[in-house]
Amino acid sequence: MLSDGIMQLCSSLKPEAVALVDAIAPPDFCFNSVLGKSDGQVYRNIQAALYQTPQVFERPTWWRDVVAWQTQSKL
Repeated sequence: MLSDGIMQLCSSLKPEAVALVDAIAPPDFCFNSVLGKSDGQVYRNIQAALYQTPQVFERPTWWRDVVAWQTQSKL
């Protein structure tokens, strides 16, 4: 019942979420958002977030299965 009440309150606050954040005006680090930073450097922030994420430029573990499947000839 408590969970349902919280979900109902959250759904009633959802349309006003942006206005609430603007009114409270917390610092950027509280949200940890790449796009929500107030410095205006959206693309630079996205690039920095990508470069700081571990294993972002590595292939997934299942990539050999996909490549092997595509290269097998049916002739």
